[in-house]
Amino acid sequence: MPQRTWAPPRRRLLGGVVVGLLGPLLVAGGLLLVGGQVDGPTVGLMMLVPTAVAAALGGPLAAVIAVMAGSITHNLLFTVPYRTLRMSEPSEVAGLVVHTLVALTVSFVVVREQRAAHLAAQRLEATERVRLLEELDRARTALLGAVSHDLRTPLAAIAAATSDLQDRDVSFTVEQQQLLLATIAERAGSLDRTVGQLLDASRLQAGAVTLFAEAVEVEDLLAEATAAAGDAERRVRLRTEPGLPPVVVDPVLIVAALRNLLDNALRHAPAATPVIVDAAAAGEWVVLAVIDEGPGVLGDRERVFEAFQGTSGGPGLGLAIARGFIELHGGQIAHHDTPGGGATFEFTLPATAEPDA
Repeated sequence: MPQRTWAPPRRRLLGGVVVGLLGPLLVAGGLLLVGGQVDGPTVGLMMLVPTAVAAALGGPLAAVIAVMAGSITHNLLFTVPYRTLRMSEPSEVAGLVVHTLVALTVSFVVVREQRAAHLAAQRLEATERVRLLEELDRARTALLGAVSHDLRTPLAAIAAATSDLQDRDVSFTVEQQQLLLATIAERAGSLDRTVGQLLDASRLQAGAVTLFAEAVEVEDLLAEATAAAGDAERRVRLRTEPGLPPVVVDPVLIVAALRNLLDNALRHAPAATPVIVDAAAAGEWVVLAVIDEGPGVLGDRERVFEAFQGTSGGPGLGLAIARGFIELHGGQIAHHDTPGGGATFEFTLPATAEPDA
């Protein structure tokens, strides 16, 4: 059942009731300790203090309780005849009415402000939900686009090549058969990469990635990642600093991150230009950089590492996966322009501690 927006929280209501009951007694005790004659108006004004506090805390109910407690205390201890509950003077009745009006006014003003704050919080929450739903809708649309293009396109090519090979009415030369088989292998590899990226992105989003870290030589990671580039491997140039310390990483995840960064660079850079991978030690880290001479980062530079932000080819998951895997190791990744044109993606990996001499 939804909470009434005009009612204060239970803890505040209880606090207001306690202040309303005990506050007048504390005020009366203080006045009695001071000694001397204290006139009725002064006592009435002093009793407004706990009443206002109780009304602000607990709302109308606490305000009414505070008025009753204050009036009883006032009559018993400060109104002649003492220790009786009598209101014989019009001023006493007027004081009670004013006391009650002040208490109720304070309580209703506070309740109104609380209700306004509650409604504002609800509107803010609703706005945030709408934003999240819009983000999910954009992600779903992008995912459907990736599935429709990056899955169906290689499947269509595989199906066409397979159908041609199975056609008994057509005779193919050995070279033609090899070309069709190469097409099937290439498209199957593309399909495998796309499915792998979708699965990696899903695991990262669900927080289901487990690290199996070990000390690995940087050269071994780079060799495995570049070998996966296939024919494009010849475009990759490795520049590693001599004496690099091993890094403490999960080799499967870091190779996948490197493959995604290399694939991004090879896809965007002109075919005649190399893609350079630098590796150098920097204190407790090893810094790696993937450098290309392509058009650079296009579009929204702040969202380049978000999923489904690809601008040409692929579902736009590679950079998001690379960042996720690198950050799981405590590293950081950033991008900047390559001098002379292109993009440089630089990231850090934890190095093993140097042995004591």
